[in-house]
Amino acid sequence: MTTERAPFGGSLGTRGAQGWGSLPTVVDLDHLPGPSAWLLGLWQSVAVWLFFTLACQPTAPPLPQGSWVLQADQAHGQLVVDSEGCRIGIWSPELSTGGPGLRACSALYDEKATWIQVPFRSGSGEGQAALQWQVQTLVLPLGARDGEFELRLQMTPGALLESERLLFADQAEGSLLAWEDAWAAGRFRLQSGETLVGDIHFQGEQLPVLALYDPSWMTSGLIPSSQVLLDGPDWVLRLPIMPSLDGELGILRINRVLARMVVPFGPEPTDVDRVLALVPGSVTQAERDAAVQAAWIEGGRREQELVPALLAQAYAEKACPLPLAPDSAALLQGYSLTASPLAEGCEILVEPTQVQHGRRLSARIGPKGVRAMILREVPLDFEYVED
Repeated sequence: MTTERAPFGGSLGTRGAQGWGSLPTVVDLDHLPGPSAWLLGLWQSVAVWLFFTLACQPTAPPLPQGSWVLQADQAHGQLVVDSEGCRIGIWSPELSTGGPGLRACSALYDEKATWIQVPFRSGSGEGQAALQWQVQTLVLPLGARDGEFELRLQMTPGALLESERLLFADQAEGSLLAWEDAWAAGRFRLQSGETLVGDIHFQGEQLPVLALYDPSWMTSGLIPSSQVLLDGPDWVLRLPIMPSLDGELGILRINRVLARMVVPFGPEPTDVDRVLALVPGSVTQAERDAAVQAAWIEGGRREQELVPALLAQAYAEKACPLPLAPDSAALLQGYSLTASPLAEGCEILVEPTQVQHGRRLSARIGPKGVRAMILREVPLDFEYVED
């Protein structure tokens, strides 16, 4: 199977039998399902997978009986296992098992773990949740990649008051209704913390249109995604992005349950992956123009600092052409470096192999520093035209 590098050289990976399936499913791009229809179908398929994968394992000992309060940041819940069976309630801003009552749940087993299965609802659809029972913790995987987007509910013996269940269920309902409205509208701001770095518009059965404007990577304007894939509970978008060092497409992962976008470095989650929040709402043209300009300026500034600094390290070797350390050579990919001997050493002519955001710097750099430097222009079109 061929892979495509994500921004910064990562790759789109797959998960095996213990994940959401071995290969992503290509969506029919002419009939892209709407948010609710897509997620409902997805979670139904996950439920079927869980049934055949987990339920067909050898019979395991029954669940321990007791009552536990469940807690994780803004998530609350309760689990009860007694002679009448298993019942659970979970309430959070992103998902809920329903009203204040506890819903019937079932136990599933594989060779390594016990799972609690229960129907749930999110802001973009309904489905089946499967929580892994660990020591004093219930873990709900919400992402396609191992360890990414897990809800970890700490278990403490006890029970919630009826008034607490009513409060948590009411708070969850209000949040889910707001998210349902947001997904129906289909417009989101992409934010890194409080900083606006992009926006995306889901258009029903059409391809989503998005713009990215970050100092590290940028689209050439508002563009449709080239391809949309399903990888478990994630949407995987492929699209042209700058810088593209070898003609590769950029890869973005959107988790619909948590409304998060990941810019992945590789097939598995890493500490350097960028995680952006999908914040409901539109971006005005003035906001977008200002954010694009800020990212454009900062991206150029980083090039002007990084390239001379990397070459300055090489000048310590006093050779021509300059020997580059592997890490420096990797960071300078996308630039053409031409060495010319000088009486006092070596001059390097730096030119981008393709002029694009992140690779705009042209410079002449000698042993004593920068001799000349400019940032080349790239045509951009972030003007939004309503349908």
